[in-house]
Amino acid sequence: MRTIRRKESEKDSIGVNTAIALGNFDGLHIAHMEVISAVIDYAKAHDLTSMVYTFSEHPKNVTDRTGEVRYITPTQQKEAVLKKTGLDILYLDIFTPELMKMTPEAFLVYLKEALGAKFLSVGYNYTFGYKASGDVAFLEKWCSANDVELYVAKPVYLEGKPVSSSRIRKSISVGNVELAVRMLGRPYFVSGCVEHGRKLGTSLGFPTVNTKVNECSVLPKFGVYVTHTFIDGVMHKSITNIGIKPTIGTNELTIETYIIDFEGDLYGKDIRVDFLVFLRDEKKFASYEALSEQIASDVETARAYEGSLE
Repeated sequence: MRTIRRKESEKDSIGVNTAIALGNFDGLHIAHMEVISAVIDYAKAHDLTSMVYTFSEHPKNVTDRTGEVRYITPTQQKEAVLKKTGLDILYLDIFTPELMKMTPEAFLVYLKEALGAKFLSVGYNYTFGYKASGDVAFLEKWCSANDVELYVAKPVYLEGKPVSSSRIRKSISVGNVELAVRMLGRPYFVSGCVEHGRKLGTSLGFPTVNTKVNECSVLPKFGVYVTHTFIDGVMHKSITNIGIKPTIGTNELTIETYIIDFEGDLYGKDIRVDFLVFLRDEKKFASYEALSEQIASDVETARAYEGSLE
């Protein structure tokens, strides 16, 4: 898969005919994947180049500064997920003031003339163009008149409600990572480089690794989770604490993972931590000994856990 990050000055044609999936695609959840799979399948059947067209920054973070949208899948994670699908191109555009003010028709002409669109795939509630004035009905009329094939994915329901990025964010933020996993169709994960911590876990008998907190990402609520940690592609059972460690009293937000039965130096190494089940809220213990006993119990629960999507 090739990733194209358009620079503000670049508007040239990419020189191929394409089948394009349109959307923000934060989360790349099971409903998003129906939109994207339609493009990949159509492109293979019609000798086209498959493309996901999206933005390097969520448009709402450009147009509405009153409430920042936290990302489920930052760009690096999005690339990792899409590489496994057989997609040809991930096209990351810049949501510039010029693009923001484009009429729906001008945007579609841009897709056809600059990006070679012969087939478009969207979700049932897709909107586009200036002030989201373009919708699926507009898209259907335009595609019919301009010899562009169109696929509109139907909503995907889980527990009686449509799967959506906002619903996944809510589930993660309240600690319901199990529901988030079902809507994503894969584990919710964080990834990053292991950093040096204060090594307080070692003093408790459970040495942990610290993963840098991505300030742009939605994070699960404070507490302890059953997780799987991937090191060089190998899965290790683990538990992860997100919070400020009230017993220790640091008041610093951290993601700390204890990797069960693992020995080795991971500092400076990239790891991935999949969140599977919420175990308990973070709380202040009366003593380090009480905290250590609770961690030991958490470890045994994680060791016995057998669920996974991988």
